[in-house]
Amino acid sequence: MPAERVKILRDAFDKSLKDPALLADASKRKLEIDASSGQELEAQAKAVVVQTPHVIEKMKKLLGN
Repeated sequence: MPAERVKILRDAFDKSLKDPALLADASKRKLEIDASSGQELEAQAKAVVVQTPHVIEKMKKLLGN
């Protein structure tokens, strides 16, 4: 996906998490909003894909896959 499109989507997502109407609705429904940013998720994904095959196999066993 083009970097410009990723930025637009991330900015829109971040903005929506600060929207007073969304937060009020979530509060009324007793929902907690604690989302990670796109940058945080990207960093986590990059950390996962560079693991050794040994670590990946151990994680698969731990997760039941």
